[in-house]
Amino acid sequence: MQSASFTTSPNTRFTANMDGRPPPLVRARKRVGNFVKGAFGRLKSGANEDATYQDLLWTVLTALKTSTDAFPPLKGVVGAVISIMEISQRITHSKKDARELAGQAVGILILLSNEVSTRGTISPPMLGSIERFVTTLEEIQSEMNRLMNPSRMWRLKHLNRTEGTLRKFNKRLDDASREFTMGLAVRTEVAVYRVHAEVLDTSAAHLNLHNKEIFVTHDEIGTPTILMPDGWIHHKKGHNDRSDVR
Repeated sequence: MQSASFTTSPNTRFTANMDGRPPPLVRARKRVGNFVKGAFGRLKSGANEDATYQDLLWTVLTALKTSTDAFPPLKGVVGAVISIMEISQRITHSKKDARELAGQAVGILILLSNEVSTRGTISPPMLGSIERFVTTLEEIQSEMNRLMNPSRMWRLKHLNRTEGTLRKFNKRLDDASREFTMGLAVRTEVAVYRVHAEVLDTSAAHLNLHNKEIFVTHDEIGTPTILMPDGWIHHKKGHNDRSDVR
């Protein structure tokens, strides 16, 4: 599969993952942009792109905090994401990585909120995925709190470990996004299948009169004909006559 490149600013360029999807940060920025555009209309970009993006993240979180009140499982997600956002604004070490994690978490929250609000319910499999997501967010929050350590010596001593941990969390958030996306696709396919099955059942009920067989054939000049169990022959053109078809 060929790789693809994506640009989020004139000076920032990313390469797609091995599965062809845009990188997590690109997907998160796109979800945030689409959410804000859909909810509030187009917002003008400020001079500082990063500051503008952070403002958009807070705008999204404020809206989602209100909209998810009807779904208790999502309130835990919102609370954890808000905590991560707050910490990412205050830390001075690994700030860029921390803010990218926060933005990625907001992007996944948008994905969850859209699906739940559309369906109006949370299925047991989805609830399990949400609970795992909350656990990941809580671990990210705990690690970010460690980055608040004011000791410069501590930060230097744990630099490699911290960077490796943040990359690991980035991967886990990417996995969570994939899990939610795949779950959405599966649930949509199942819903379509059920609707199709209901349509077929309804059609069969209308055609299967008194559990007797109905045959569709063609007469000698090729006109579609339905042979009814009562002996009537119904022609497509509307000419009906009685015939011994047994």
